[in-house]
Amino acid sequence: MMLVSVISYIDRNTLALLAPTILREINLNAEQYGFIISAFSIASMVGNPAWGIILDRIGVRRGMMVAVATWTFASMSHAFAIGFRSFAAARAILGFGEGAAFPGSMRTVMQTLPAEHRSRGIAVPTAVARSARFLRRSWSRLSPPRGDGAEHSGSPGASGRCGCSTGRCCRAAGI
Repeated sequence: MMLVSVISYIDRNTLALLAPTILREINLNAEQYGFIISAFSIASMVGNPAWGIILDRIGVRRGMMVAVATWTFASMSHAFAIGFRSFAAARAILGFGEGAAFPGSMRTVMQTLPAEHRSRGIAVPTAVARSARFLRRSWSRLSPPRGDGAEHSGSPGASGRCGCSTGRCCRAAGI
């Protein structure tokens, strides 16, 4: 669950890293970018309690498999976004899918750890996941511009619009 939380936080922060390239390639303005960020945040906010209910009904293992599949699909769909609406929809689906990370983590801690270790069980993955913000900023400084407009895309000439930080951006940063 801790790895899921870390990947979730890195994915959340990737858009900020790729924003200049995305805005330029898809021809978006700052207001549209703000709406796209809001679509993610609102969907994540709605997703938290929705996933809590889903995880209570079908269990953490099956529920998290569905959630990770949802946000993996959403991450991949960013590469096919051709404008404001499709990009906002991809971010909203990603936000909803990632909304399962906290309820899933909390449920896992409650089911697997004895009462005297639950505080630490919640604190450690939360701290590690939040450190993803720092890692994203550090990676952006480590990745030298290549000059072809695909600084963080992972392959020469690629669009750089992939929402998934777990592959392309890590390779671009040399990690």
